[in-house]
Amino acid sequence: MLKSFGFKSFEPWIDEGYDAIEDPETRFLAAYAAFRQFYKTAWKRVREDRELRDVLCYNAEHAMLGLPRLYDETLDPKLCREIAGVFQDACLEDA
Repeated sequence: MLKSFGFKSFEPWIDEGYDAIEDPETRFLAAYAAFRQFYKTAWKRVREDRELRDVLCYNAEHAMLGLPRLYDETLDPKLCREIAGVFQDACLEDA
């Protein structure tokens, strides 16, 4: 699902074989185990691997800048317009 939102994959650093597991609980436990395994050596790997740093930076930037825009434009524009209207009304009341 995260890939469909524009995030980059952490494969080959994290074995994403858990994506093929159909049972949600089993899939979550397998994903959690894969992330824990990666985390054991993550800081050393991040310092040494420019490509991994690039993926981390891209995903962080995308989460902060791209995902809100994607959500606003495609996932739920009506809700975003309603929220924006509430904030606009609140700001006008304060003015």
